[in-house]
Amino acid sequence: IDPAHAKLIDLASSGDIPALTAALEQALARDGLRSFVLDTFAPLTKAVGELWAGGQLQIFEEHILTRHLVRFLDVAISRVGRPPGDPELLLATLPGEQHALGLLMAEALLIHAGKATLNLGTDVPLDQIIAAVERSGVSAVALSFGACYARNSVRDHLGELADRLPQGVGIWIGGEGARRLRRLPPSVARKSLDSV
Repeated sequence: IDPAHAKLIDLASSGDIPALTAALEQALARDGLRSFVLDTFAPLTKAVGELWAGGQLQIFEEHILTRHLVRFLDVAISRVGRPPGDPELLLATLPGEQHALGLLMAEALLIHAGKATLNLGTDVPLDQIIAAVERSGVSAVALSFGACYARNSVRDHLGELADRLPQGVGIWIGGEGARRLRRLPPSVARKSLDSV
């Protein structure tokens, strides 16, 4: 683990949220939003997941860190401000996916690029995604899948969503769970954070 990320993890697991916030603020001010997300935030969230999976972080430590990271990035996004105009992209996770960090990272990068977004959050039923797309008129739906999301569920949900969305609306997928998929429906494109 990168020493800077290890320091952030130590601050979170020790419960020193003020020091964690100060360290994140310093990195954000130094790097700007895009570089902060790609070079500090994304590697940090990956390291947290690996530490938790390896039994080096307890569940409560991972929850403390994740909850704080969600709040921190949400505030950072609000400081940038939303681009004017109707949303171009709808962001969500599918039923059963509770992890919000991938969505927030994508939203931060899209907003930084000047794209208006509509973030529905996590665990959104398919019919609600479709209704939101029809009402908002977005051109694409961006979905995030964590590493633990079942591969068969991803494939099934993507197929159903691709069939039910209005014609011309694309689907972007990202996250660890999306990387495992071999074949995608024609309207689905795999995106990484650095391509946003």
